[in-house]
Amino acid sequence: IKHHLGRARAGVSAAGLAPATQLRPCVGDIVAMMQKLYVDRHLLITSDVERTLSVAWAPEDVDEILGAMIDNAFKWAKSSVRINGRADGGEIAIVIEDDGPGINSDDMTEVMNPGVRLDETVPGDGFGLSIAREVCELYGGRVTLINLPEGGLSATVVLPKTPG
Repeated sequence: IKHHLGRARAGVSAAGLAPATQLRPCVGDIVAMMQKLYVDRHLLITSDVERTLSVAWAPEDVDEILGAMIDNAFKWAKSSVRINGRADGGEIAIVIEDDGPGINSDDMTEVMNPGVRLDETVPGDGFGLSIAREVCELYGGRVTLINLPEGGLSATVVLPKTPG
């Protein structure tokens, strides 16, 4: 059902009928919620999302994608999470970085599949990344994961800019 609702919302957005969803407030709301959920972690959070970034997507889809990605960063970070959002040509990139253990390169593709959990000792169900990827792709976007050279993970959500 979620999949088909997402496709319907994506169709509405593609037709230009969805209202603009501002990304900066969405990220701010998600970060505020995560800081409450992970208050005992005492993480240093930096967020720099351009004020004017918006997409013509259903707000709940934006929350679904960014919520899953930001939640993972909070879950795995040792001490810090950095979030940056920028427009680049016809795309918007939201980059979420943490200083956690990263992901073994052999598991990088597998972790994006439904139900895959690399560490059963950490709370979760293994569906967040796959749902985020699927919803993002419905809108013509993509999710990429790379290990940072200094340690940690960088998750990039690329969203097509709204025409106009």
